[in-house]
Amino acid sequence: MRLKLLSPGEMSAEQKETYDESIAGKRGAPPAPMMAWLNSPEMARHATRLGAVLRFDTIFPAKLSEIAILVTARHWTSHYEWYAHKRLALKGGMDPKIIDDIRDRRTPVFDDPKGKMIYDVAKSLHEGHGVSRALYNDAVKLLGERGDRRNHRPVRLLHPGIDDAEHVRIRTAGRASVGACVRKITTYVSRTRCSASSAVHRRAGTHAGA
Repeated sequence: MRLKLLSPGEMSAEQKETYDESIAGKRGAPPAPMMAWLNSPEMARHATRLGAVLRFDTIFPAKLSEIAILVTARHWTSHYEWYAHKRLALKGGMDPKIIDDIRDRRTPVFDDPKGKMIYDVAKSLHEGHGVSRALYNDAVKLLGERGDRRNHRPVRLLHPGIDDAEHVRIRTAGRASVGACVRKITTYVSRTRCSASSAVHRRAGTHAGA
């Protein structure tokens, strides 16, 4: 392969600092795509921190947040991402039948309406390139809006599938709204982790039936 994945002994001081930070975090180990990102240590540091927030510190438990990630992995047929997050989804308590349905591009049957809503938002983002006003409002109604209402400011969730008149306004201060959380999960996985996955899974010899 062209991209050299460094061992700790081959890393520069800046790369090693980022590597060590990832080990000290909640994961306890560097995420596999970070090993590719380390060629740009500052980017690797910020991307890894963002990934940790989206995995551990959103308003969703793992069995819900992993729905958005698996939908994203399946949309792009990202083998490593699927392999890694299928394990995490099962560990988090997701029904294996839901995982199989996402893998086979069937619409899963959810016992939890929150899971269905996250699935619908994630699918809409990938396949429709946007979220309708009605779907967004339904998501906020079901899943709630998390933020400090004493000190909020309106922002817009920019997305090419929504025209300017329909840009979604959300309240932010501490935590973002549910729509923002789902969008962050799906866009982060799409634009960064999936792009690095193929290089890493070739090195690891890892494939999954995504």
